[in-house]
Amino acid sequence: MKAKAIKQQEVDWLKSAFAENSVIVACNFQGIPVADDVELRRKIRDSGAQYRVVPNRLAKLAAAGTHAEEALSGLKGMTSLVFFAEDDPVSLLKSLVAQSKDFDAFSLRLGVVDGDRLDEQGLLALSKMASKTDTQARVLFLLNSPATSLARQVQAPAQSLVRVLQAAIEEQKFQ
Repeated sequence: MKAKAIKQQEVDWLKSAFAENSVIVACNFQGIPVADDVELRRKIRDSGAQYRVVPNRLAKLAAAGTHAEEALSGLKGMTSLVFFAEDDPVSLLKSLVAQSKDFDAFSLRLGVVDGDRLDEQGLLALSKMASKTDTQARVLFLLNSPATSLARQVQAPAQSLVRVLQAAIEEQKFQ
């Protein structure tokens, strides 16, 4: 059993994590072998997130008054939390869904994304969306496409004129 001071430190850390992170995902990890758990933690850390196993009671205490309070009020069983502060939750969720396929004992339960509570199906649906970088690339392509077409159209008469003049020069060479 943890000492009261250690539990208070854990609650304080969780409060700051709830305040600082826009994406919080509660996961089930019960029955995962230690080697798989170490690999899972490494992959989550590599994706820029934090992974923490927390007692439900401490998570509920820390979540009081935050955007995660409602979502975390019904936690039961062993729970791990994944915290993500970046503004692209889709990339994290893609990574977590891939890891839930790699590790049979690991699964998503629920999440809080920008204050909205999502169940497992909502998290899976969000993970299938295009990530922020993919969306940005598509928007830039769409914005650039008309400009490229316009540039080609503007250059076309000049290119045609050059071809006509070049043909005339070539014709004179052969005469």
